[in-house]
Amino acid sequence: MPDIGKQLAEVPIDQMILNLALGIAKAQNALDQNSVQTIRTFNKEKIQIGTQSKSLLECGLLPSFYFFSEATIDVQVSMSMRSEESTTIGVEASASKEGSVAVAASLNFENTRKFEFSAEGSSSISVRLVTVPPPAQLLAFIESTPETPPS
Repeated sequence: MPDIGKQLAEVPIDQMILNLALGIAKAQNALDQNSVQTIRTFNKEKIQIGTQSKSLLECGLLPSFYFFSEATIDVQVSMSMRSEESTTIGVEASASKEGSVAVAASLNFENTRKFEFSAEGSSSISVRLVTVPPPAQLLAFIESTPETPPS
């Protein structure tokens, strides 16, 4: 028969939290790399107005930066156990007297045990992603970089 305490102890909550944290770190890195690549693209892409040409970056277009502000794991585990036992005893006796005495007896014994175990579990993960301004050092670097002369 299953041990409910042992079943609860085996729920890998620590592994779920670790996987969530590693997943967020990996996703955050990918988002940051995407923003850096977008800066490079904005620096290469030029807009020509008359005789002047400026990059999208020089025109003030900046990529979005994102930050995971919250992560939640919701784990629900439900376990139940039920046991049932029943015993039935039946006795039957008969006697007859015809010349000699005859006695008969029967004994019926029935013992039943039923065990029922069920376990259910569910989990959900939610994260909140928000936009944040570009890092101040990046803005300072972009502003201090000389503009491309007209081509």
